[in-house]
Amino acid sequence: MLILLGNLAREQAARVKATWKAVINLVLQRLGGKADLKSIYDEVARAAPEKIAENPSWKAKCRQVLNSTGRFTSTERGVWQFA
Repeated sequence: MLILLGNLAREQAARVKATWKAVINLVLQRLGGKADLKSIYDEVARAAPEKIAENPSWKAKCRQVLNSTGRFTSTERGVWQFA
């Protein structure tokens, strides 16, 4: 039981420290590698509530990461996947 609690605490700490790029990467993995913006926003809200609480412009930040890293590509308007 103590090991499980320790693992959960480490996961929570990692989520708080995660970069936006890491969050978007995790979200796209969870969504099967391809998703529309609404699905990405919904999953980011579930995966990183601490990050969105810190940044009132978090949706714009998500779009910035999707557009600027070169790791993601848009296959059609509003749909993103790994490059």
